[in-house]
Amino acid sequence: MVNKPGFCNNGATYDTPPTLSTNILSPTTQATIGFYFETTYKLYIANKGSNYVSYLLVSVEAEDYTSFNRIKMVDSNIDDFSNIVLGFGGVLSGYTNILGGVIRSATGNGDTLLTSTNSFSSAPIFSVVDKSTQSATVSISSGNITADSTLSSISLINSGLGYNLSVPPVVTITTLAGNGSGAVAKATVGTSSSLSIIYITKPGKKYVKNVNDFRNDGTTGLTSDNPSYPGTNYNEIKPGDLIVQDVYYGTGYQIINQTTKK
Repeated sequence: MVNKPGFCNNGATYDTPPTLSTNILSPTTQATIGFYFETTYKLYIANKGSNYVSYLLVSVEAEDYTSFNRIKMVDSNIDDFSNIVLGFGGVLSGYTNILGGVIRSATGNGDTLLTSTNSFSSAPIFSVVDKSTQSATVSISSGNITADSTLSSISLINSGLGYNLSVPPVVTITTLAGNGSGAVAKATVGTSSSLSIIYITKPGKKYVKNVNDFRNDGTTGLTSDNPSYPGTNYNEIKPGDLIVQDVYYGTGYQIINQTTKK
């Protein structure tokens, strides 16, 4: 009876599982022997693509034997350094370049990037996913306006995602209630396809830090005002009386319903 065969030398290199004959000694009942076979794999670029400005999100699934059980492993992003399956992190940024919109190997070995240091029971499966686009968010507050009423900067709150490095988005500056004009800004896009900076090319003039003109008389300032103008009082109101009073609510927008905020 064959219980557990051993290897005299398992240092040979195989591309496919080897075969083993159990008929050498003409047994009465032939033994059945199975192999837990694993091998390393070379990773190469099969299609270089075109018009890329940043790396795509690439995930990999692979299987190996752990305690004679086949276990699936997943790395949701082969370009970061978490849940490393292949034995390498930073696979795209470390082993490729984007040249002329094409993803090319940077290793000098043709299209081959690397050979996995980990062994697998079957070929790893790669999935390529386009990164989702996300609009950037910018803000202009009192801190972006100088004492001489010019625009000094624009704050970048969220850098966004999916912008073209060669064609940055156009920045359009509009003013509320006509306070200020002439400022021009431009944006630059980083290699990660996100906005890297917004810079002022022309500061403009006559910008104000507080445009809430509650009194509708052209008065603006750094301090706020209460929407109490006009201050008309109504006395001796009887049931059934209907009084209409127009209230100027400033240069912002009016919330009609406090529940829906519309």
